[in-house]
Amino acid sequence: MIKKIEIENFKSIDKLELDLGRFNVFIGENGCGKTNILEAVAFGSSYGNVDDVSLGLKGIRVSDPITFKSGFQLASANRNIDFTLHDDRDNIITFTYSNSNEPYSKWKSKLSVNHENEINNILSSGDTMHNISQNILSKIKEEKLGNKLFELGDDLVPRLKGNEFNEWFIDESENLLGDVVSSISAKYLNIILGTSLQKFMIYAPENYFLRNYSTDTPYLQPLGTKGEGLLKLFKFLKKEITVEYKEIIEHLHLIDWFSKIEISDDNISGNEFKLTDAYMEEGIGGFDIRNANEGFFLLLFYITLFVSDYTPKFFAIDNIDTALNPKLCTKLIEILIELAKKHDKQVLITTQNPAILDGINLNDDEQRLMVVSRNNDGYTRVKRIEKKEPLPGEKSMKLSEQFLRGYIGGLPKNF
Repeated sequence: MIKKIEIENFKSIDKLELDLGRFNVFIGENGCGKTNILEAVAFGSSYGNVDDVSLGLKGIRVSDPITFKSGFQLASANRNIDFTLHDDRDNIITFTYSNSNEPYSKWKSKLSVNHENEINNILSSGDTMHNISQNILSKIKEEKLGNKLFELGDDLVPRLKGNEFNEWFIDESENLLGDVVSSISAKYLNIILGTSLQKFMIYAPENYFLRNYSTDTPYLQPLGTKGEGLLKLFKFLKKEITVEYKEIIEHLHLIDWFSKIEISDDNISGNEFKLTDAYMEEGIGGFDIRNANEGFFLLLFYITLFVSDYTPKFFAIDNIDTALNPKLCTKLIEILIELAKKHDKQVLITTQNPAILDGINLNDDEQRLMVVSRNNDGYTRVKRIEKKEPLPGEKSMKLSEQFLRGYIGGLPKNF
């Protein structure tokens, strides 16, 4: 899991550090930079695919290169965008993005890794060290790096066994392994962080895309940022991964009228999905899922996103409260937090709805509330809200009420 993110020179962000938990909620007035924070993470995760199409598919609002950079000082236009992350194994990776700002210019990206901890992990990994070093040797030859190892040939590792191998590997690790990890670290992100960062996306589901089984709009499968592919994934889970499907159905009963859903292979008429309303008399036969209300589709989307192993492990949801009843928002957040823990998901969420806050338990360090604002220079800043016990004689106050009364910030001050 990612513990900390540092962002520099991105849109309204000059320099910003975020200490993350598993479930992170951002509140703040309109235009303070909440979405910019999500986009900074998505931009940072785009190493090797920094073009308009790839950025758009991740949910980033695409603009000219100069406007991706912090826009309050002219000098910022010539600075790089830096994105540094720290994982729960104390590895540190920095992505640097540069652009000349010329018409049609392309982004250039550079990756640097503080690999000291990873070297130590490899050296102390016992049985797996032999296999890892074989992979590294093959990569060295493939990349034409490390002439010394290349000359030793393919039989180097088999000839070095036990303590002899360990001593050789330790002696050479600082000179060789460091160069290797730095040179081909993009290809070894799976060793360092898994695929969680690379698959990061910003979801902002829209009614039209949620309802359609197929679309001509390109999207990253299985779920696009606007909800594309939802019914297709839902049907797949029903057929192939029944455990996940049953878990989704269980949580759909948050909608009080929902009774059951039937899925057929009828792809011709378009009536593959039929819902039964609990208030319908038997014999009516239900109705096409596409006639369900938007709240049902949003609930289906969020539960599927958190339950499925096919969706990213690390992602963001922008304005999660859209079109949802306040009380449903509170209960939904409680459920999503538990699902995030159960299915090992890490999420960043923005909201304007106070009811979302009442689903958070600040006694749990994995759940974090951040208030986003802008300083006197216009730059985005973030303050984590800690749990505060009421003073003697005072009643405990819900987070929603603290927010609306202005006790924790995040409200406009100009009226």
